[in-house]
Amino acid sequence: MADVGDPCLPERRLGARPLNTTVVYPDGQQVNLLVFRRRCPCARDLHCDPDAGACAARAARPQDNTL
Repeated sequence: MADVGDPCLPERRLGARPLNTTVVYPDGQQVNLLVFRRRCPCARDLHCDPDAGACAARAARPQDNTL
């Protein structure tokens, strides 16, 4: 998983989602893989900033103080 400042690819762009695939060896053994085609996803509690193309901390959500 990518950390703060590491390059990332925003979800909305092609290739950001992982590809589920199965490889089969000549002896018939199969292995299921989750492949990230371009960049790894950001670590938990981080998001990919689309402007910077890097992992960043999520901004705190403002509280709704309306009555």
